[in-house]
Amino acid sequence: MKAMITTLLLALGASGFAQPEIWGGEISVEQAGDCATSLALRANVSLFYRGLEPTAIPDSVELCWGDGSCQNIPLVSAILLEWDVVMGQYLAEHTYPSRGAYVLNIEECCYSDDILSFQSEPDIPVRISNTYTFLSPMFQGCNSQAAPLQPPVCLALPGSAFTYNPNIYDPDGDSISYSLTEPAAPAAYLYPQEFDGCTNSLEIDPITGDLTWDSPCLPGHYLFGIEIKEWRGQVVIAERQILLHVLIDEATGLSSITDPGLFQPAPNPTLGMLQLKGAAETPLGLTLYNVDGQPVREWQALQLPRDVSLEGLGTGIYFLHGTTGKRTFVYKIIKQ
Repeated sequence: MKAMITTLLLALGASGFAQPEIWGGEISVEQAGDCATSLALRANVSLFYRGLEPTAIPDSVELCWGDGSCQNIPLVSAILLEWDVVMGQYLAEHTYPSRGAYVLNIEECCYSDDILSFQSEPDIPVRISNTYTFLSPMFQGCNSQAAPLQPPVCLALPGSAFTYNPNIYDPDGDSISYSLTEPAAPAAYLYPQEFDGCTNSLEIDPITGDLTWDSPCLPGHYLFGIEIKEWRGQVVIAERQILLHVLIDEATGLSSITDPGLFQPAPNPTLGMLQLKGAAETPLGLTLYNVDGQPVREWQALQLPRDVSLEGLGTGIYFLHGTTGKRTFVYKIIKQ
């Protein structure tokens, strides 16, 4: 699957570490408190770093809230995934002065020079945004923003069609639309069909969110922007960009990638029971974390398939972290 490589400016000081590469990212938000009275938002920034240990990723990133204020928000969890990728979760809350639409964003320097999507300019900054609207609860209801369940970091084989879906879940049942967008200024960005000589088509279904690339041939790193809009009636009430990084690699080491995952949790969202579908070669260890990075459930030495219970946990977003042997997987779980 494709990976987005970027260089996040780190306050290195005397540490001597190289700047980390970001392989993807997105900003999720939810209203904190009663939507009829509260003007507080909780923002969860997910960044996927390449080539670092969990203890080495930045302990904060700067988030601008869209009302003129910015703050360094702290790292609350760091989980090692496959392919030496670490998922960092940054969490903070902010109270706004009034109802309206606000654009939350982060900007860091800079994308790595080896991303093939950028061939004309160096030092292109990384930008991720999310637009949230505080609705009138009396006339429009609440706005529980949709959440992507699929990490935006992928690997794929040259010569084979590549597909991806962010797997968006909206608890309000709002309509969702999808489109491809340039993750940087159009003059600096190239779609693969503009330079690789082999791409027949690259498109995203505006209704389902299925992205299809037929077919990559040039090995390397590619970056795609996916714009996701939430509609209530004819009005856009939320808008976000997901940065999708895809690495087109030779066949070496791809056996664990063509497997869709060591296990697959379903249903997701869930009311309380999760079915873990799969066939692990060795027993599976699972830990469920809340959005603050705190473990709330743990299961050891499970053999698949197996059902596990989330009964007694509050509604919201959780991260199911599974390990077996040297393989690690993380799934975002919605508890209703």
